Amino acid sequence: MPINMPTTPGLIQIFLVFLKMGATAFGGNVALVAAIRREICEKRKWMTDAQILDLMVIGNVLPGPLATNVVFASGKILRGITGAFTALLAVLLPSFILMCVMSWAYFTYGKNETITVIMNGIIPCVAAIIAATAWNLYRKNVKGLLQHVILLLSCAVMIVWKGFFLTLIIVGFAALLGRLFMFVKQEQSAVIPVEKSKSVWMLPLALMALFVIIFFVPELSAAFTKVRSVALTFGSMSVTLFGGGYVFIPAMEKVVVHQMAWMTTREFTEGIAMGQITPGPIMISSVFIGWKVAGLQGALVAAFSLFVPPAVVMYVAQHFLQRIKANAKAEAMFKGVRPGVIGMIAASVWTVFASGQINVTAGVIFVCVLALSIWKNPEPIFLIAGSALLGFAFC
Repeated sequence: MPINMPTTPGLIQIFLVFLKMGATAFGGNVALVAAIRREICEKRKWMTDAQILDLMVIGNVLPGPLATNVVFASGKILRGITGAFTALLAVLLPSFILMCVMSWAYFTYGKNETITVIMNGIIPCVAAIIAATAWNLYRKNVKGLLQHVILLLSCAVMIVWKGFFLTLIIVGFAALLGRLFMFVKQEQSAVIPVEKSKSVWMLPLALMALFVIIFFVPELSAAFTKVRSVALTFGSMSVTLFGGGYVFIPAMEKVVVHQMAWMTTREFTEGIAMGQITPGPIMISSVFIGWKVAGLQGALVAAFSLFVPPAVVMYVAQHFLQRIKANAKAEAMFKGVRPGVIGMIAASVWTVFASGQINVTAGVIFVCVLALSIWKNPEPIFLIAGSALLGFAFC
């Protein structure tokens, strides 16, 4: 469906504006989406609030990080497929470069006592930030008894059992409960037409062809064994995990620590902490893991595999946006999935906190950061910096 925009920005304009957002939007998905609205809708009038809200609705129910999905779709609206890739590249570039530098420094010099005590302060801070996020989502999305039951069950299951496919089971079961018990039949409305366009399928087909060439041509597969493993791991997670960055944390921990044995729980948590102190999406932490496995090549492939496939899914789903929004059965399923996702986020609080040093100082940092995050919602970078100082002084 063509959209008439007040102005049509050039690719250089798109790149510079999204680069600015990628360099300054600390706080993950919510902060980045808020920055998109402020820069694109309020300041430049390139898009409307209604368009951004529509993208947030569909982005929240699709797999992958919400913010980068919205970025990709916004770039498509502004300048087609070239605008989509330009926006995604620009918003990821600052945090990608910073994570590469920190990953190199960590794996070269990071195993020393000073870094350890600093991270002992940062880890409970990150756990508290995640807990505050879960609390805010809980207040807005969990209302009835069934939703509370789904939340508690998903949280308990994620803490007790290990396994990547567990997240899929939780999402599927929660969706089924939502469809069975929260479906409200609506009056049948006219079928919303969808513009027929073969071009919408060209991008996903091209992406699939790229993966086939790289992973199934024997010469290429043998030459890039480690990189291939990184791509398959993050690519499969990116299109099967719902709920944004914080849901990825326990799922990624189960895969990269317990199944693939690429790193220890401590290393994984410190990588997540580094992702918290960079601007942009929290799951830029995937770069840290990719660097550990295969250096710069692994970092590039991890970022590409985690962010591009769900963005392509968003690209296709945007084509059918109006039908998705009008489907009451889908909405009932989403009502079940949302508390399940929040429960998985809550489970990641314990996963992160338990990976650090558990003592009085860690408990005080956790409680103070949680209270500040719920009360004043300061930028995470300030909370993490203060916690690092406390860790250096007392841990």
